[in-house]
Amino acid sequence: MIEQLISTTQYEDALKRLKTGAKAFTTSCYATPKQIGEWAESGVLSSLSTAGALLLLRSSHHVTHLLHIAADRQSLSEALLVLAELTLAKPIVVDLVGKPTDVEQITDIYSSRGFSSYKELIRMVRFGAANSALPSPVIRVHRATWVEATKVQAFLEPLLDPLAEQIP
Repeated sequence: MIEQLISTTQYEDALKRLKTGAKAFTTSCYATPKQIGEWAESGVLSSLSTAGALLLLRSSHHVTHLLHIAADRQSLSEALLVLAELTLAKPIVVDLVGKPTDVEQITDIYSSRGFSSYKELIRMVRFGAANSALPSPVIRVHRATWVEATKVQAFLEPLLDPLAEQIP
């Protein structure tokens, strides 16, 4: 039932199919089509498709990240039931983004299918101008080389919780 996703076209077709006419569309997939394509090309993205939902499964070092696209909550519930029947080697983690009141019904669906809350992350933002009285340091920034990126990843991985924090 799980199939390798090999192109953004497959994803975009499913998105159009599920979103068209949907009155209660829900998603946890905020990746760009470019990012979906990169994951597909690198072979880390697979999918499980049902009549009313598409589950994307992205494999990483420690976990399988689950993203959903569903026409409605019932379709999501049914797709998660199909997923529950499968055996995967790594823990499955899903990030649900939104205001608590907006996410509550989706959280209830995941809970009813065996998922449990692991960690709640709160994003904070500061509005207003930065203090311009402080001098700005001169910093030279460049895109990391492969070797530099590998060293940064090796430094960060032991400091991060692989179930809750991801290196971009």
